[in-house]
Formats: sequence, C-alpha cells, structure tokens
Amino acid sequence: MRSSLLMLPCLLALACGSPPMMTPDAGMTCLIGPGKTPPNLAGNGSFECGDPLLEFKALDVNAKVEVTGGRSGKALRFTTSSGVFGNRFGSEWKLIAPAAATYCLNVWIKSTSTATTVRLYSITPNSGSATGLQFDMPGPVTSWAKVPPNVKLDVAAKAGDEVSVGIEDKTNTAGTVIEIDDVDLWVSGDGRCQEPR
Repeated sequence: MRSSLLMLPCLLALACGSPPMMTPDAGMTCLIGPGKTPPNLAGNGSFECGDPLLEFKALDVNAKVEVTGGRSGKALRFTTSSGVFGNRFGSEWKLIAPAAATYCLNVWIKSTSTATTVRLYSITPNSGSATGLQFDMPGPVTSWAKVPPNVKLDVAAKAGDEVSVGIEDKTNTAGTVIEIDDVDLWVSGDGRCQEPR
C-alpha cells in the first residue's frame, strides 16, 4: 500500500555523504555490464563495489547490517533490535537534487516481517521538513520481490533537496530480518516512473 508522509529531519537521520560512482545492477561487477538509462543514482545499489556496509546503516547500535548473498552477487541483511529505532535502517548516502524533478525507486527485498515499509524521502536542508512516499509490503516475503511490485514509489524534489531511502519493520519485532538488493533510484523524464528498468 502506497501512502504519503511528512516528517521532521530528526527522524530522517539516515544519510550523509554523496553517492559514489554509479554501478550496474543485479549482481554485475563494478567494471563490467551496461548502465541503465536514465542512470541508477543509488550509490552502489547492487552492493557489488567496495564495502557494501557503507551504503546503508541501522539507526540503533544494537541492530545489525551485514553482507549476504543477493539475487545475484551480494545483498544486505538487516536484523532488527529492541531499541527505539531498532526497526529502521536507511541509505548512508544522500543524493543532492541538481534540479527540480521526480525521483523514482525500486528495491528488491526478502523479509521475515509481516509488514515491511520502503520509503523515499525528499528533505529540504535547513527547513525542518521532509516529504516522501512509502510502500507497505505485506509479508513475510520468502523469495526476492520487487517493491513496489506494480505501482510507482516517487517523490518530487526541488534543486538542492536531499533524496534518500529508508526501510523498516513496522511490527517493531526484535530479530526480524529484512534483506535488500538492487536498489534502483532514477529521475523520471515525464514524472510517471515508467522507464524500462
């Protein structure tokens, strides 16, 4: 289920730094394979380059993010904890929007949760506000599934806004496992997010 959200940046402390060099998707190596058009703007979205643990972080020190096997190649596994934000993790990178545009997101997940939420945020620096959309995936999801499966997950960003990704277990159950792979973030030319991916 897709829904809107408006949040304060203090809850969105998910991202810092700038996105690394773009990489191919679906387990391709860093040096081989075609890119996408429009390009994937998610820093190391396939988790195949460098240290994948630098791409997403948990918001609670007791929650755990580790590298695991993906759809092909590597993926990330998040294990929730009982802390205040132990059910959330998010992109460590942030994308600074160079111009006003519609940003679109797909991510592949597996999850033991009965309710996994994937969020796409646009944060206006120094304003105290953020906007975004989320997709709630019912579960458990026992084999790799694309989120969202058949609708768009998008956010309108202004020039200078910070675009980032957050994922959480809505049940707040310690020990829940969420795996992610092939994070795909792109600018939609017509705002409809229907580009072939």
